[in-house]
Amino acid sequence: TLNFFNCYKANGDICLITHPKVLGFGFNPVSFFLCFDKEQNLRALITQVNNTFKETHSYFIANKNHEIITENDDLITEKLFHVSPFFERNGKYKFKISYNEKKLKISIDYFVNDKISLKTYVAGNFAEFNNLNLLKLFCSIPLMGFKVISLIHYQALKLIFKKIKYI
Repeated sequence: TLNFFNCYKANGDICLITHPKVLGFGFNPVSFFLCFDKEQNLRALITQVNNTFKETHSYFIANKNHEIITENDDLITEKLFHVSPFFERNGKYKFKISYNEKKLKISIDYFVNDKISLKTYVAGNFAEFNNLNLLKLFCSIPLMGFKVISLIHYQALKLIFKKIKYI
């Protein structure tokens, strides 16, 4: 695997963006591994997707010709994994990443037949990893895992009431 990352020049730090379990509970729909080169340029993105059926799939995403990933790049990959019972396993994802030393945003657009079917994003602010910041986060989001799974089911109910086809 090291040779694989070296060919993409992703030979520096790897930053994990994920949602941890809190008090033993949580659902993490997606995790991102940002792979940098030694000059801290983003070279690749590994996206690990989880569904509510306890299945997981990872996508390796990078620019053609191993170029540095910038916020202007559209990173496109085929959908290969069944995530939602309201969408078939076809289409494409388009990822866009913007970040600096303070914040990060990863947008994910889902297209079927070149038509947008879903737009979503993950965004947040970077903070130093220390006990005080962990305590602040814990106090601000102790039920975040419950919130995530509740919102997923809430959105599913809305789709059911709209009589969207269940696959």
